Amino acid sequence: MGITKSEVIQLNGISAQLRNCLWNVILIRLEDRCFIGSGGVTRLRDSLVFEFFKLPLDEVRKYSAEGWIKEQFYSLEWHGVYNFVEFLVQNEEFFKLLRQEELNKILERENSGYRLVKGYFVPITNEQEIKAIDEAVKKAEQFGIEGAREHLSQALSLLAKKPEPDYRNSIKESISAVESLVKKLSGVNSRGLESPLKELSRKIPIHGALKEGFLTLYGYTSNEGGIRHAILEDPNVGYDEAKFMLVSCSAFVNFLFSKAQKVGLLKEG
Repeated sequence: MGITKSEVIQLNGISAQLRNCLWNVILIRLEDRCFIGSGGVTRLRDSLVFEFFKLPLDEVRKYSAEGWIKEQFYSLEWHGVYNFVEFLVQNEEFFKLLRQEELNKILERENSGYRLVKGYFVPITNEQEIKAIDEAVKKAEQFGIEGAREHLSQALSLLAKKPEPDYRNSIKESISAVESLVKKLSGVNSRGLESPLKELSRKIPIHGALKEGFLTLYGYTSNEGGIRHAILEDPNVGYDEAKFMLVSCSAFVNFLFSKAQKVGLLKEG
C-alpha cells in the first residue's frame, strides 16, 4: 500500500538500522570464541588502537575492550563504518570466518549502495558484476598471475576509497590487469596491447570482432603511445566509467583465463 517507506539506496550515508546490523554481526563474532580465541577481544582492541585509530594504548586500556570497540564504532562517520568493517574483514586473525555473503545480504536488505568484494566495500549493487570481479581475482590467485591480481585489487581499492574514490586511477588499474595478463600469456612484452593480443590470438581462439572490440576499449583509455591519459583528462569521468571498466576488464580476464586453461597455457599455482 506504500505506507511503509523503503530506504533509498545509501551511497553517501548510512542509516541507524544498517549501522546496527553491521554492529550485531561484529558483536556475534566477538562473543564467539571459535572465531577469535581466548583473549581475542583484547587483542582486537589493541590492533584497532595501533593500526586503525592510531591512539595511545595506555589511555584506551582504562575501558573494557568490547565497550570501547562499540563506542568507537558508533562514533564513526558513514565512510568510517565501512573502513572499520573492511579492517576487520581483512584481519584474518580475528575475522577469517566473517563471510562476504553474510555481509552482502545485510547490505542488500538495508539498501546500501555498497557490496563487499574481495575485502573492499565497493559501490556496486549488481550480483553479476560482483561475481565477475570476484572470479577474476580468484583466478589470478589460483594460477599465480600476480600482476593481474595486483592490478584488479588496486582497481577495487581505488573505487572503494572513501569518502572520495579515485576513479581515474581505478580505470588505469583495470585496463592494466588485462594488459598484464595478455603479456604474460602471450610472452610478448612490447608497449601497448595490440602486439601481445595478436600473438595470444595465435595460441587461443579469440574471435576477431571481440579482439578488435577490446583493442578499441583499450584505445579509449590510451593515446597512440600507449600512455593512458586521454580518458583521464576528461572532466566527466566518474563512477559510471570506473565501474564499467572494472567489470568489463574483469569479464575479459575471466574469458582469457578460461580459454588459456583449455589449451594448456595455465597451471594452478
